Amino acid sequence: MNLSTMNDQQIIEFIAINIEKKRLSNKISADDLAHKGGYNAQTYSNFINKHTNIKISTLIQILRGLEELDNFQHIIEYKEAYSPMDASSTKLPKRIRNHKKADMNNRSKWGDEK
Repeated sequence: MNLSTMNDQQIIEFIAINIEKKRLSNKISADDLAHKGGYNAQTYSNFINKHTNIKISTLIQILRGLEELDNFQHIIEYKEAYSPMDASSTKLPKRIRNHKKADMNNRSKWGDEK
């Protein structure tokens, strides 16, 4: 399944279907999952059956109930690729700026410009 070719609603449906499959494979009732995650069972039902959009906090609660937060962390966590050549520069820059002054000074000048 290629999520990049799907619209938002199709992705929501895909996530809902797979979460429901995970819940069933773990043999957890929907009510128990809602209780473990700390959210309303009706919210879960609407998400699974009607593919309604949910808040990211509700998704986190569902994943917590399924004990899948660690897997979610692996998806969203940025890990810089390790390179021995770049071992000294392990920090990301705080900002990336355009250097307009440098561009102005390096412009080609015509013969009549000073």
